[in-house]
Amino acid sequence: MGKITVLILLGLSAAAYASSNVQRRGSVITFTASPMNIKTNVTTALSMGCGLSDTDTQRDVAHVTQILVSKHEGSVDVAQVSAFEAPMALTDLGNLQVKGDVSSSHGYLELTWQVPSLAEATEYWCQIETIDAHHHRRQFKAVLTLTRDALSIEDLVVFYQQQNQEFKALREKDTAQAAKNSALEAKISSLEQQNALQAEQITNLKQCEATSVAFMAAFSNKSPTVIKGGDVVIYDKPITNVGDRYNVKTGVFTATTAGVYAFTVTSFTFDNGKHSTFNLQVNDDYVATAFTYNDLGETRDTGVTRAVVRLAGGDMVRVVAIATGFSTHTLDEIWNFSTNINIFSGELLKADSCLS
Repeated sequence: MGKITVLILLGLSAAAYASSNVQRRGSVITFTASPMNIKTNVTTALSMGCGLSDTDTQRDVAHVTQILVSKHEGSVDVAQVSAFEAPMALTDLGNLQVKGDVSSSHGYLELTWQVPSLAEATEYWCQIETIDAHHHRRQFKAVLTLTRDALSIEDLVVFYQQQNQEFKALREKDTAQAAKNSALEAKISSLEQQNALQAEQITNLKQCEATSVAFMAAFSNKSPTVIKGGDVVIYDKPITNVGDRYNVKTGVFTATTAGVYAFTVTSFTFDNGKHSTFNLQVNDDYVATAFTYNDLGETRDTGVTRAVVRLAGGDMVRVVAIATGFSTHTLDEIWNFSTNINIFSGELLKADSCLS
């Protein structure tokens, strides 16, 4: 980095200052640039800075009002900052970035060219306007010159190596980003699968809530009813029939939803010697029995059975009377009176699609 430090007080020449710089104490101007030599297509950035600094602990500036950098002996303004305007570029607007501040007694102005061209290889002036502690105006100036150099084989080799390193770094960064993208895609895929599974579970839960099957039916005849052994007991008085799966004309419940069901059968007999044996039948299989028997002076008896079974779609459930041969009876007789004593009921506990 080249560095030129010059202090020119109003009314003094540069030569006069140069001869007295060693003895004088106070504020001095510092004007630097890096690099000092510009090479076409090789110099990738150019920075320049101008400001005040103090010698020892003394300074003779109270306020900085403006810092201006120009070129061609001050004929072309490049950038400035002042007490009234923010730092700004005055030329090369698309390529030059400027920062600066004059709020302190030092002040500074920084210029950065992103891609310097050979046009930047010229003479630059920095001019700082100030006010001292006695409210007198003071002006500081400094000059530096940037040169252009022809490319050498060594420059090309260094430039190629730099480019190769940058390309290698970019390739490594690209590889790392590709790995991150792959991991992210895998995570997204996993989340999508989880979302699909949760959506399916929600759909199943909604279907489970929507699937409701339950029925309850009784005898409508209030007088004694005799049923032959082997006959289907028809409970012809519907009390509940959610899902409309029980047929009051045939006494048969038909499952349309596969799942676990619970069924209950109750029977009531009256008078000594009367009995009933009712089997709960799934398709052609007996699964439970409700039995009553009146004897030895008993006048009434109630039988109850309950079964929990797993049904497939299309399975049929019915109650069938059985002739047991007790006391030479081959007929079953039940009474209903005015209440629903003889009942056949069932309900879907949980559909197969809802079983975990």
